[in-house]
Amino acid sequence: MKRTIPGVAVFLAVILGSPALAENTVRNAADWESGNDSIGNGVYITYDLVDQEEVVNEGMFAFSFVHPNSKKRDDVLQPSVGYVNCKEREMEMYFVAEEDAYPTTEEAGEVVQSIVIAFCDGHKKAFGESPYYQ
Repeated sequence: MKRTIPGVAVFLAVILGSPALAENTVRNAADWESGNDSIGNGVYITYDLVDQEEVVNEGMFAFSFVHPNSKKRDDVLQPSVGYVNCKEREMEMYFVAEEDAYPTTEEAGEVVQSIVIAFCDGHKKAFGESPYYQ
């Protein structure tokens, strides 16, 4: 049986960074505005600046990821989707996982938070001089 964990589809503030996760971020096809990356442990992300005129000020990326415990449909991993603001360290995500993968909403939230932290830390490390961070 599969389900979506809606408890983490709320606005969360990401407070702490994780330098260890950022160092493991691998850049594939990415620039400061959009890209596809692997952040290790079977996690693959895609991001895109929402509206370049407004987002440089607001800082929102459309963000999606798949992970080893993502829900599957016809043997295809279904992505978790949402918005991430790396400058403000905030996110709003709709997390999709196999029903028994995370027994509690807190555990699911920790997984989402670690993925977003890894993305934001890796993005800042790679593109800290970009207009996004100015």
